[in-house]
Amino acid sequence: MLERWASTEKNSEAEQTLKMIVFLPDFKADAKQLARLAEIAVSGDKNMAWFEWYLFAKGLHDYRTGKYADALATCRESRRRAPESKFDPHTLETLNLTIEAMALHRSGDEAGAKRALAEAKSNIDVYVLPIGGGWTHDWLSAHILYHEAEGFIAGKKSEPPK
Repeated sequence: MLERWASTEKNSEAEQTLKMIVFLPDFKADAKQLARLAEIAVSGDKNMAWFEWYLFAKGLHDYRTGKYADALATCRESRRRAPESKFDPHTLETLNLTIEAMALHRSGDEAGAKRALAEAKSNIDVYVLPIGGGWTHDWLSAHILYHEAEGFIAGKKSEPPK
């Protein structure tokens, strides 16, 4: 996938490729190519449709590559924009909160991590449901990342992302 889309100049292609590759914590891919995709995803007009989703992809990349402060800033900006999203703002908010929780945990802010995780859980229970009308891959991603964050913060996984 990276081989095919590494040179794209389109935000949406960069965002989708990036999310697919870094979704799992043990991804294996060229760091420079991924960093380029992260920058392409959020390049250009900051008011374009779906930009808040592109920010989430960059935040996920930042987290997976150990840039926890950048992940927090990017996910918080995406979450700030979520209410204006063209689609499924609660799922987007939940996705961001899970990454924020893990980044806070990595940064040593246990209380903040637990608050973010609790807020994500509240969204999962009320809004992020397969019957909610959202895109299946988004709510499924939110559930998978939430469970990753929950296990990580509970101490079931202590390995740092690679």
